[in-house]
Amino acid sequence: MLPRFVVHELHDIPNLHSSRPPPPPLAVAPGDVRSSDAGEQPGGLDLSPGPDRCWELLTAAFGESGSVTVRAAPVRHTVPTVGYVVEEASKRGRLKPELVLPLLQRNKQALADEWGVRDPRSVLKKVAALGAEEELVLPDGAVIRGSDAVGGTRRGRKIAVLGDCCDASPCSGIAAGCDLLVHEATNAYLPQYGDSGGLARLQRETAAHGHSTPQMAGAVARRFGARALLLTHFSQRYPPDAVGMMRAIAAAAAAEAELPPEQVVAARDTLVLPIWQPDRTKAMRPASPP
Repeated sequence: MLPRFVVHELHDIPNLHSSRPPPPPLAVAPGDVRSSDAGEQPGGLDLSPGPDRCWELLTAAFGESGSVTVRAAPVRHTVPTVGYVVEEASKRGRLKPELVLPLLQRNKQALADEWGVRDPRSVLKKVAALGAEEELVLPDGAVIRGSDAVGGTRRGRKIAVLGDCCDASPCSGIAAGCDLLVHEATNAYLPQYGDSGGLARLQRETAAHGHSTPQMAGAVARRFGARALLLTHFSQRYPPDAVGMMRAIAAAAAAEAELPPEQVVAARDTLVLPIWQPDRTKAMRPASPP
């Protein structure tokens, strides 16, 4: 059974690579050429950029009560290309169990006798659902107020996934402060592996083809204020099983990004990474070697 999908088309993507002529326009087939045989469903939209030259793609439900918004902005490549930003809506604050549990434990027997609650910890869910102005009165008269027991609103996670590019600055407005930046690093200058000619020369040649080096990706991460960086789209010169080489690529990007080494990872097939909530100070790098 084929998965169902809807295609939204972005219009007016600019060609930002000044040294390359724009590609010829694509031929447009007459009428509606969608085919449900391939899984495509009706409902696709023609999307034009807004005044900020960005596209608002969609807002969709996510999780139990949240939502995500997807936006796009152009990046510089040899053909019209965009980067995408997926951002969660703000979330409720976290429960403060260190403030609530002592009150519940003090009422343990009364909770069992009067509320039929054997484990006081089972009341935590009810406390976590309290609104800021709501309160829960315990059997001994103690009052738990939502404004005291639950922290302030937390911002949702933001992920920026950029296409092939040598300049991502048009995405800075929507990608600023992202928790994870996914950026290409096609070519790297690795003199320890025999490269010569200098980094500056390599970066000029790489940019002329619309691509980036690890240092260029790191610079984007620094300008965007990204909390973590995932490098992708490597030249075939860099086999993913060459652990030392991939670590050198990640280290070069981390130095330019001014990020801790554990926050910069060179991607590989089947890699799974956590994207922690912004209020969690945990490392992105997996425990196993990259």
